[in-house]
Amino acid sequence: MKKKLNYKIVAIHSFYWLYELIDAYLWQDFVSFCVFYSFFIGTFYLHYYVIVPKMIKKPSFASILKWFFVFFLIFTARRYVSNRILFDVLQPIGLYDAGDYSPSFIEIWQWIILGVISNSAGILAVSLGSRYVKNNSKLKELKRQKVKNELSALKNQIDISETINILSKLEIKAKSKPDSIQEQIIQLSSVLRFHLYSKQGEIQLFKELEVVQDQLDLYNELNQSSLKLDAEINDRIIKTGILSKSIGEVLKDNQKVSSKLELNDFLENSYLKISDSNLNFLEELQQRFKNKFGNQLKIQTTNQSIIIQLN
Repeated sequence: MKKKLNYKIVAIHSFYWLYELIDAYLWQDFVSFCVFYSFFIGTFYLHYYVIVPKMIKKPSFASILKWFFVFFLIFTARRYVSNRILFDVLQPIGLYDAGDYSPSFIEIWQWIILGVISNSAGILAVSLGSRYVKNNSKLKELKRQKVKNELSALKNQIDISETINILSKLEIKAKSKPDSIQEQIIQLSSVLRFHLYSKQGEIQLFKELEVVQDQLDLYNELNQSSLKLDAEINDRIIKTGILSKSIGEVLKDNQKVSSKLELNDFLENSYLKISDSNLNFLEELQQRFKNKFGNQLKIQTTNQSIIIQLN
């Protein structure tokens, strides 16, 4: 994935180099500017990308002191090489003229001290400032991703669009008979609580059957239907949520559902069988299962039925 340009970091670097450019314009001629800054830019980004990240992983007095020692060695070497180029290479061929001015020993050391303070402060400010901005941006992105994952998990736990659809039907019913929806509200809340708070990987079948019964009762009440689940099976352990979510996918159809729903067992396995003469509905239902569960479900299909393994 292509990385987004962090404009805050660009701004930090831009402001710093603008300051350096103004400073160079006030105190240096063009030739010395080109020599000094060609080396300075290289060493600056050597510190920025390599030395500071390796030596100051977590800012502390000790780590900064160690880095400053390395910085001073590089600073001294850079100044020495730059001066040798100016005085030993460029001045003899007439490309640089130092003039008649000869600075005193104290002035030389003043320039060195000011240069060390200015360069080290600039490198640290840009490096650590950029790191702070990057870490802050990563933290915000992680928070956004966390919220996105939580919403995705919530969406996977409950069918939001279907819940809204049920609430819309309840609202219509409540307008004519406000007291008539109390039982349906309890049933809906039971189903939602189960999907939100059931965290175990497995559950006893009879506990999930209670939720499924609330689903069917709610569907039948709101759609004037008599859909039921025939359970010819002993109580056993199944994967949490597979049965109720599968039934939920069956009940999502906008038309009246007339499927036959059966629970059966064979050897150690439990199965939900969904039979329907409407082949288009079965094809659509199979696609819903694929979208909802991916490869989590073991599904078999026959001419007029879908069979789902529950454990």
